[in-house]
Amino acid sequence: VVTNTIDWMSDKGIIIYPTPAVKGSDIQVQFRNSKSGKYDVTIYSLTGVRVLQTQVVHRGGSSVQKATMPAELASGTYIMEFTSPNGDSGKTKLIVQ
Repeated sequence: VVTNTIDWMSDKGIIIYPTPAVKGSDIQVQFRNSKSGKYDVTIYSLTGVRVLQTQVVHRGGSSVQKATMPAELASGTYIMEFTSPNGDSGKTKLIVQ
């Protein structure tokens, strides 16, 4: 099931910060009381081009993981998609400075 609102992520206990993100630096992925497993994180340009794909391994409960924004990434608006270990996914807008 794919949703297009940030509600899916907050319902799953996932928060992304800082927003806006800074290219070449880390974004933090905070899990709060989330299920353990491998979460796929994909960032797309607004034209649908995949610019980053990574996997975050969460051990369950609460923790903070990080993903580095590519330094060559242009400033602008992107779509970040999360896919949970059970295949559910949700998307949110990501602004990069």
